Amino acid sequence: MDILSKKNGWFLILSLLSCCLYIFLLSERAHVEIEIEVSQESFFRIFWAEPGGHYSENRMVGTFIHPDREKYGFFLTDLSKVERLRIDTHQYAGIATLKSIKIHQQGFLPIILSAPPGLDSLIPFQQIEEYRIDESGLWLRSAANDPSFELVPELHPAAIDKAAWITELTLVFLAAWFLIWGCSLLIVNFRFVPMMLFGAWALIIVMAVLSERNVHPDEYVHLAAIDYYQDNWLPPLIEDESIRGTFSVYGHSRLNNRELYYLLAGKFQQAVSAFELKDYLAKRSFNVILFGLIMLYTIKHRCARLVALPLLLSPQLWYVFSYCNSDAFALFLAFIIGCELVCRRSVFNRFLETESAGRVLFSMLYLGPLLGALFLLKRNYYPLIAFIAVVMFVKIIRSSSGGKRRQLIFRLTSIVVIGLALFGGRIAADYYVNGFDRQAKLMSAKQMYAKHGFKPDSTIEERPGTLFLKKRGVTLKSILVDYNWLEHTFRSGFGLYGYFTITGPDIYYNLVRWAVGLLALFLFLSIFIRGGIDNSSLAVTVLLLSSILAAVSLNRSWTMDLQAQGRYLFVIMPMVAILYGIARKAVDRNVLSFGVFVLYGLSAYSFICYGLVRIPKVLVM
Repeated sequence: MDILSKKNGWFLILSLLSCCLYIFLLSERAHVEIEIEVSQESFFRIFWAEPGGHYSENRMVGTFIHPDREKYGFFLTDLSKVERLRIDTHQYAGIATLKSIKIHQQGFLPIILSAPPGLDSLIPFQQIEEYRIDESGLWLRSAANDPSFELVPELHPAAIDKAAWITELTLVFLAAWFLIWGCSLLIVNFRFVPMMLFGAWALIIVMAVLSERNVHPDEYVHLAAIDYYQDNWLPPLIEDESIRGTFSVYGHSRLNNRELYYLLAGKFQQAVSAFELKDYLAKRSFNVILFGLIMLYTIKHRCARLVALPLLLSPQLWYVFSYCNSDAFALFLAFIIGCELVCRRSVFNRFLETESAGRVLFSMLYLGPLLGALFLLKRNYYPLIAFIAVVMFVKIIRSSSGGKRRQLIFRLTSIVVIGLALFGGRIAADYYVNGFDRQAKLMSAKQMYAKHGFKPDSTIEERPGTLFLKKRGVTLKSILVDYNWLEHTFRSGFGLYGYFTITGPDIYYNLVRWAVGLLALFLFLSIFIRGGIDNSSLAVTVLLLSSILAAVSLNRSWTMDLQAQGRYLFVIMPMVAILYGIARKAVDRNVLSFGVFVLYGLSAYSFICYGLVRIPKVLVM
């Protein structure tokens, strides 16, 4: 009876919270209905400016429009906080006819603009070559691909139908109650994780197939680096003219980073060449399949669902699996290693306990290369190695006897030796191909291939304004405040697409900020209060390593190149997953699951409504 009462209490709290979210997200926002006729596929967008403010991509909503449909609807923002609106009818040079705009918000009379005199309220703002208003609507011809009108909305208060309002909230409460009741069955053994991963995987496949080549961050250099390893096993000669296309504007080549991803992706593309896929799609499919393997692993192994939980929290994590980049492989490898640490029946944990010489040998031949691969990731994943070392130290300290402790140390050392030997072999291959003057050759290549302003001998005046800000006299405080480093890092970790130009609305990022903050606070407080000294020590380690990583990223932006990118901090996710997998008994599963549901829903909204809708797409499949 106590369990039933506790569960009903959670149902009540979460249902009431759902009502609050409904009020905040929908009830206090305006809803727009438009009727427009266009000659080609495009976007209809509305920007808003607060009193004394200006228009911004961060204060914008819109919808995809096409010639076969005229009526559309979407939510705007709270008009009581808006001074003026900018209405972009389409994004091409040509003709369109805006027939009507209707804006409804609770507590105000509707704003209806249809035919004269309603549409006369729209003031031409930019790129309008010609327009007229008659009974059929506002006909316009744009001079370029960004025509817009301005509107100063006039709000007139109106009485709220309290009976309808109460009925509406009651229906939301009941719908939330039954939805939560149904989902509670999926919380057992985290059954929802494979289902949600499958949904994310479907979105990843759509993004990979529909998006154009090189509309994602630095994809062109990743594609070129993968090409090299289709026909090669050893690293390239740095001065080899055939790899010139792998160098970025900075004069760096991914082939010189010692990352394992490019070798594996190159051999994978060679293996799937018989399917005759488009070149870039064949390369992208490697990362897509990696995410699919994660999903399949969680279906088979229940403990793997604990490690996969962070993959449900951010659309940016899904996004990196949809195009060519090495972060996806790093996350996949971190997931596999996390499962080895967390799952009681994993190869690693059985390796530490078994007395079978054959099993020990097999485990060493599997776990050693796995650790070696971890050293062949980007350097920002090295904190994961440090965290694993702390986990192993705690495991050794927990050992009940001196003999058992010595056995653990010996077996762990054997894995480390094999891993470091493979890492050393990769370094040796570099020097075998390029000689001991490799570093001088890298500097020479940078001087040769870097764009103007990025070359080593460029003066500070010749360099772009985002390079070497510390030398320019910019303070660290200015990086945080004036350059808004924290906000850019946060947003690029939870939903920026393309070359960080496709962004969501402020309300989305604010909701994610609160959801992530509360979920993290709940997780760590639960571990500190109920997890014991060992688990609390691991939690402190995660917080310390995460802080160091963020500080290094900030310092790099200040002293070298201003790149506030959330993907540099992605390694925090697998560390948190491993921490939760180890200390899960201290954390209430129902509360954690609800937080995951909320962030997954927000992630899907961002990925679909902004990532998929606004990414440049291929015209012919």
